[in-house]
Amino acid sequence: MKLVSAAILTVSLATAGVARAESDGNWLHEKCLAGPLPETMNINTQADADKLINWNVCYGYVLGVLEASSSSVCLIKNVTRNQLVAVVTKYLNDHPEKWHFPSFKLVLEATNNSFCTPQ
Repeated sequence: MKLVSAAILTVSLATAGVARAESDGNWLHEKCLAGPLPETMNINTQADADKLINWNVCYGYVLGVLEASSSSVCLIKNVTRNQLVAVVTKYLNDHPEKWHFPSFKLVLEATNNSFCTPQ
């Protein structure tokens, strides 16, 4: 099962345009709409497969941005990966007026707004 999941993730990342330089909040919001998904999901239709791919792209993109920007992100101890992705997804849902901004900036803004302690 892990091998199948890894293969699906690899294919989805290769075909989903994750490395697109022009990805914005519209793109990321579309990917994050699917999740979070249950641990065991039966893929019976193309729509199920698309949801799985989109959620994996969202999850990987958010965590990748945070990993690459770790020096400029405020995170508290014991925050889970699922929680981070949920915070970004909620931020995107709550701020459609910002969807035209670059997706990496929205990821950083969402996490910093949620986890940084005001000075």
